[in-house]
Amino acid sequence: MDKTHYEHAIKRPDFVARDFWDDIKSVEPLDAISVIHAHTRHVEGDYAQFTIHPIIQTLAHLIAPVGQHAVTGQLTTNVNMLWHLANYVRGGKRTYVVAPGLARRLLVTELRGLCGDDLGLPYPSLYVVIDPELGFKTWNPDTGWHRVTGAYMAQDGDRRWRILICAQGAQGRPEWDDALSAFDLNLTGTVDAALDELRQRVSHNDQDYNRACGLPPRADEIVDDWVAVFKWLLNLIMFVTHADAADLEHVDANAEAQALFARAQRAQGKKRERLHARLRELPRRPRIVVGARVVVDERWPLTTGQARTLLVRTLVAGHWQRYHVGTGRQDTVWRFRQPFWRGQGDEGPTVHEVGDGDSEHDRVDP
Repeated sequence: MDKTHYEHAIKRPDFVARDFWDDIKSVEPLDAISVIHAHTRHVEGDYAQFTIHPIIQTLAHLIAPVGQHAVTGQLTTNVNMLWHLANYVRGGKRTYVVAPGLARRLLVTELRGLCGDDLGLPYPSLYVVIDPELGFKTWNPDTGWHRVTGAYMAQDGDRRWRILICAQGAQGRPEWDDALSAFDLNLTGTVDAALDELRQRVSHNDQDYNRACGLPPRADEIVDDWVAVFKWLLNLIMFVTHADAADLEHVDANAEAQALFARAQRAQGKKRERLHARLRELPRRPRIVVGARVVVDERWPLTTGQARTLLVRTLVAGHWQRYHVGTGRQDTVWRFRQPFWRGQGDEGPTVHEVGDGDSEHDRVDP
């Protein structure tokens, strides 16, 4: 399992914060983010509170005299990154890895009629590993398009979600060549309304500022890419929170730790104790694997680009349906309807049960 953005960015996760300026001068340039993170990872509160932290204010004051859009935009993106890193670490580094079959099914699953009240992250902060072969992309103003490899999602207050899309350069390019895209959504209403508001917000910004923040000359192009990633992520959240909870497996991606644990399980007595002592000293890379039980239809698309074509021509998107169930039909559950192929018959939805005692014949909202 590939490294997360955190594992790429934070070279010294155990760095002990002391005096900020002495710490900065003591490390190599690429380790500076580890130092700043060490000084800000314990900051609690929403994003607005984070931006007034003394360290963040110090960085802002340093670049204020420059007065350039590019520097200001990069600072905004990096403050978003630091906020996500702090929440991710405090939240236990919850990291999801999506099985290939589910990853492909999410490409052909639509979101219909979802409201903020229908949604909830399984944890206040999490990171999702995204296979770059799925074809999602985002933009770096200096080095162009990059393939998306992951995204942070975190709740900021009651109904605002913040997303940080992370991308790496192509194989063979330097590790520092990455791309980050940060945005937030107000989910007090419908998801569609939140996405429309995001598009309007970006289109009304100054073009130079948009470009400095990581957007190409036509900002609406990248917003479409943001929306594509967000919808895929939101489909994943719906699966994790409403579908078969048994299709989640907690694993450790540290191969050495896995092998040592297997040896410890077979050992006895003092040897077992020694192996467990060594195991406790190894860095852990916890992952939550999602969707290993999803059966793949090989005709499903492999990339987001293929999905756009197939959904227009032959494939009807899977989607979540809201059902009223129970006595007096007062309870609401969500069920998933599988994608199906137009022209080959629709034998009815295959659904993941969400509640106990629900009937297949419960009526869906029109």
